[in-house]
Amino acid sequence: VLFRSEATVSDDGWLTSLRLDGVEFLKPGVGVSRGGYFYQEPVDAPIPLRDITQPAAGVLLAQNDQASVRYDFGSRGLQLTLTNKTDRELKYFFVFSRAVQALLDPQGTAVKAPVESDWPTTTLFAGQANLKVSGGTKLWGPWMEGLQTWFKQLGPHENVPVALDVDAASSEELARVNDLIGPAPPAGV
Repeated sequence: VLFRSEATVSDDGWLTSLRLDGVEFLKPGVGVSRGGYFYQEPVDAPIPLRDITQPAAGVLLAQNDQASVRYDFGSRGLQLTLTNKTDRELKYFFVFSRAVQALLDPQGTAVKAPVESDWPTTTLFAGQANLKVSGGTKLWGPWMEGLQTWFKQLGPHENVPVALDVDAASSEELARVNDLIGPAPPAGV
């Protein structure tokens, strides 16, 4: 199955859009959310990473003196390498859109979003698409408009991988999700 994915990295180095088969998975612009972004308390604001370079084809590096994100874009997803350059803890967040209505836990059980859990890996569903997120610290919600959030906590000077694997949901996965939330409305409704 050919599956279309698109991602946007803003001038501030934030992952502001991740569209899978035309469905937006991220939700920037709600509260402090920028979609995918670093955040460090007590500043109460996302950390801009305005030094952006392209070290290789399909790779962007966004950084400043506090943190960096290396985005490796591939045909089946996006690999992030998160680096905390500070002496304090730092968090990287994803805030997911309302299109994400269900998740699979590590055992493959479908649950309604939003959920609070410490699963390191989860699969999120929106439309006919799924996004498997690996390398997390915690899922939590509802946040602000009832949104699902995810974060990875990085210790001082820690460097960690996060994988975002995209795919079309299988008929079995869609059946489990539809049993939980009901079938998706026809296109255009």
